[in-house]
Amino acid sequence: MHRPGRARGRWLAIWATITIAICAAAFVVGGRVRSPWDAAIASADTSPVVTAKVAEHTVRNSDDLLTGTVSLGNTEALTVPSPDGVAVVTKINVGRGDVLRPGQVVGEVSGTSVVALALPFPLYRDLAPGDTGSDVKAVQDELVTLGLMSSAAADGTYGGGTAVAVAKLFSSGGGAPPPASGDARAALATARQALADAKDDEGETASAVASASKAVATAEAAAGTPLPRSAVVLVPAHGAEVVAVAKVGDSLAGGDDLLSVRSGSATVTVRAAVDQVPKVGAAVRVASVVDTSVSVDGVVSHVGQFTAGKDAQGPGNDVVVKLSSVHGLADGDSVTVTPRSGAPTSKGLAVPLTSLRDAADGSSYVLRVTNPPTGGKGHPTTERVTVELGASGNGYALVDGGSLRSGDVVVVSEP
Repeated sequence: MHRPGRARGRWLAIWATITIAICAAAFVVGGRVRSPWDAAIASADTSPVVTAKVAEHTVRNSDDLLTGTVSLGNTEALTVPSPDGVAVVTKINVGRGDVLRPGQVVGEVSGTSVVALALPFPLYRDLAPGDTGSDVKAVQDELVTLGLMSSAAADGTYGGGTAVAVAKLFSSGGGAPPPASGDARAALATARQALADAKDDEGETASAVASASKAVATAEAAAGTPLPRSAVVLVPAHGAEVVAVAKVGDSLAGGDDLLSVRSGSATVTVRAAVDQVPKVGAAVRVASVVDTSVSVDGVVSHVGQFTAGKDAQGPGNDVVVKLSSVHGLADGDSVTVTPRSGAPTSKGLAVPLTSLRDAADGSSYVLRVTNPPTGGKGHPTTERVTVELGASGNGYALVDGGSLRSGDVVVVSEP
């Protein structure tokens, strides 16, 4: 006979057992799951505190370390005018890193050879036989310097001797001399034909032939080699380094540069405080900030007048250092400048700069470890020690901390 009471008791027992099992499983799983906060707390308790020992150090005083920027010289873009609006590079004779000197043919633009000259000012007009002026005299003086004409012929008038010298200027550099204008060539052809006709005509007098011969000489002089301003670029008398150059096929009609050159000495300019100037000396060592393996010698070439501070630059004297080499250095590099004999150094009790802390009253202090953590984990017990700062450099600062002693351990960083 079935009894409902007993069945209901059996189901209650099964339900109770299942509930207890689920609770036990949840307890076990919950004990193994950890929140991010639990992990952070545990990490903070176990992460080691970085410390360092107080010790004697020789410190190169960074206060006497001057910093500046490298200048490899003055960079100038060289362009050629395009009177007809067309300027295409058809030949290039120089490359980046070459030294471009006066008298050298740079290349060709639209088929016209371009030569480098050291003139006191750019040409402002095309020069041709018969022209006179200070620009003609400047060109003649340069031709004299290059050994292409005598100084006696440099009279400021573009005559036959100047035309011959200009032709030699281009041909000696491997270029083609600029042609005379179409009108000048046509006039010469006409004069020569007139002379030939006079000689062939038996009825012409000797004076007529002589007159025709004189006309030919005049036309030949007028058709001598000209010097268009589009055929000249200016360089310093001592030359300049090519730092950029156009490619064959490039169009310069929009005012683009044929090439860029850099001239002048490689220098570094630093701002030195009044008390730093005597410490620099004449011979210095210049080192790259980016690549500490790069350093070159230098010589102080100029010390400027005292200048009041402006913006981020403090007051002092601008010291210009001429570099003996630029190996490994680039224009605009940040460098340090120290006396070649070595920057002044100081020796004493030192701590890492990263261990110094600022107090509310403006003083500095370190945290000295009095009781290290057990097993290297957790936080040590520390005490504050006020210190007086001395010279600093190389990542350390000399300190006078009263009770601070060599061998003491100070906190550098905490988790």
